Amino acid sequence: MRRWITERKRWLCMAGVCALVLGFLLFLFRPLTIDDVIERKRCFILGEREAQMTLEIPVSALPDEIYQKWGYTFAENEVVVYQTDNTTIYLDQVMPANEGDDRLYFTFRLSYQLTDEGVILTPYYRRADQMYTTHVGLRTDVLMDDKTSYADAVYRWGSGTDAYFIFYVNTEACKAAEGTIRMDAYCWEIHYERRWPWS
Repeated sequence: MRRWITERKRWLCMAGVCALVLGFLLFLFRPLTIDDVIERKRCFILGEREAQMTLEIPVSALPDEIYQKWGYTFAENEVVVYQTDNTTIYLDQVMPANEGDDRLYFTFRLSYQLTDEGVILTPYYRRADQMYTTHVGLRTDVLMDDKTSYADAVYRWGSGTDAYFIFYVNTEACKAAEGTIRMDAYCWEIHYERRWPWS
């Protein structure tokens, strides 16, 4: 009986050690998240800079509901407006602005497919004092489509730390646009590399 108890304790001890080792390995090799990159956890920052982009929205993807009170919410990645290897910017919602029917809120969100090394785009960056600062906007207030340029038709409204930003778009320009709507914008770019315990 005593020998059986001793054997049982030995197996339980070995199982506990195996569970600890497995837990450590799962923790060590878990995928990077966007918070890891933004907050400089588990990765090296190899470079940062402002990046330029052109957001492209097919007019055919905009239903009439965008002009109604509650607007229209798109599924994630339903209308992709800009994409790199690691970052997808997609149209999240379009609705009339609280400030008046002459403008619309265009809300964009970012999603990520992170690898061990890559470049991501964000609507903000972390300053030396660890505070976050918005770094997304428009390079011009001109809204373009396949045939026409609409001056004073688009400008930045705001952004948030959960990876979204909002532009105002003139309602009449949006209704008149043909083909593809284009907005020249910029945001923050971070080149990162995963940090391993042995690196």
